[in-house]
Amino acid sequence: MKKLFSLLFVALLIVPITAFAADKEPVDVYIFHGSTCPHCKELLEWFETQEEKYGDKYDLVKYEVWNDEKNAELFNLTAEKLGMDLENLGVPLMIIGEQQFSGFAPEEDPELIIKAIEEEYDKDESERSHIVDDVIKENNWQHDQKEKKSTNLIIGIATIVVVVGLIVVVMKAREE
Repeated sequence: MKKLFSLLFVALLIVPITAFAADKEPVDVYIFHGSTCPHCKELLEWFETQEEKYGDKYDLVKYEVWNDEKNAELFNLTAEKLGMDLENLGVPLMIIGEQQFSGFAPEEDPELIIKAIEEEYDKDESERSHIVDDVIKENNWQHDQKEKKSTNLIIGIATIVVVVGLIVVVMKAREE
């Protein structure tokens, strides 16, 4: 019985530790979009279809630029930093690492987008580009609309499962 408790205690400690050790931060995919832009809507809907297969590799960081002046300013400053032509700037504008995608062509772009995400994801995290975050820092803004997925939730659920398992084992052992 003591061996069983020891094993479960070690398992309880190992589950959260291994979850943290195996965790690789997802890539930030920055999307500047307009609230009623049909191409923007199509791009965001396409990302929803990719969530199951690639969702662990990216976090969407969305900035609506037509109705939010601060986001519009960030959009322009980011485009300027990238050397883009501000006269012909439109949405959606997506930035993955140092790659940028202007507009969305569902028959062409998806493969290029996935390739860009995977390339950025495969980089060491210290080598990844965070152009939009850099612009925010350079301008001393308190501006962050990241929609990060929480790996802490997964770790918490795994821990609860182990604890519940421990309780069941203890109850079963007491019955015997």
